[in-house]
Amino acid sequence: MCDKLSIFLSSTVLTALIAAIVTYVNFNKEARLKRITDERMKWRDSIRKIANQLTVAENGKRKEVFLVLTKLQLLINPNGKFDNTNIMSDGHIWELIDEIKKEEEINQEKIELLVLYLSALLKFDWERAKAEVKVSFFKCIKKCLIKKRYNNLVAKIQNKENNTCAKEETK
Repeated sequence: MCDKLSIFLSSTVLTALIAAIVTYVNFNKEARLKRITDERMKWRDSIRKIANQLTVAENGKRKEVFLVLTKLQLLINPNGKFDNTNIMSDGHIWELIDEIKKEEEINQEKIELLVLYLSALLKFDWERAKAEVKVSFFKCIKKCLIKKRYNNLVAKIQNKENNTCAKEETK
């Protein structure tokens, strides 16, 4: 009887220990995901505010636009500054910011293009956040598809801009 009792107690303790470990790991995973999700929500709100500030900035307020662009630079991927060919590192956004800052007057078309890029970035981040929250066997595949869609969207925006510039040059 003593052997049965010790086996029962040891299996109960082992089961409780495994359950505690699993609970601890799941809790930490959920807490980490919540913190990341909350921070990304704040980041998206900051990007929206910047896009709004750029949209309503008056043409003569070049200093104000520069200040907003500097705030934007602090929120996007700094690797894009050195690799403007990589869409995933926000290179296209850095390139456009540099173009806007070099011009004497604020170019409203470039501001609108920047806001369009920021809209695409926000959409990409939102889709990525939704994919991370969902528990899925195919999560990695879904992340790759979301990146592909973002790359395609930015390419469409760039092609549209290039076509518009080409039409203006032929006039």
